[in-house]
Amino acid sequence: MLRQTNRASKIFRAFLMVAVVAAASSQLGCYTSNVDKKVKPDPIPAGYLGSHDNPIKCDSDLGEHEYLKKLRGPDGKRVKYDKVDTEVDDKTYATIDRFIVQSSDGSVVREVFMNPNYPGAVEKRPIDGFTMK
Repeated sequence: MLRQTNRASKIFRAFLMVAVVAAASSQLGCYTSNVDKKVKPDPIPAGYLGSHDNPIKCDSDLGEHEYLKKLRGPDGKRVKYDKVDTEVDDKTYATIDRFIVQSSDGSVVREVFMNPNYPGAVEKRPIDGFTMK
């Protein structure tokens, strides 16, 4: 019984953290853009930076926003992006955020996964198809 209560408590805390972070992000105006909803994003191949099994490690939700602000498309201009959803890993209870990232000219669209649970982490490498400022 104690083990189930402990697990339920961890799951509740993870979902509560997601709700608080989502509310803070919306208050800060983060993760809003004009991504073309009709375009289907290309998944990043497994193992590559930004894939589900190799998410971009960030300090927080604001760290995710900072990374995406530095990302540039093939034309050298800032990208458009939308936060699609947040998953909670069943084993580690860590959150992983899913974004759609699109170059300003629409030539490159990717589904990108980011993990905001790494204090002090600042990724300097771009995802495939993009460059960094």
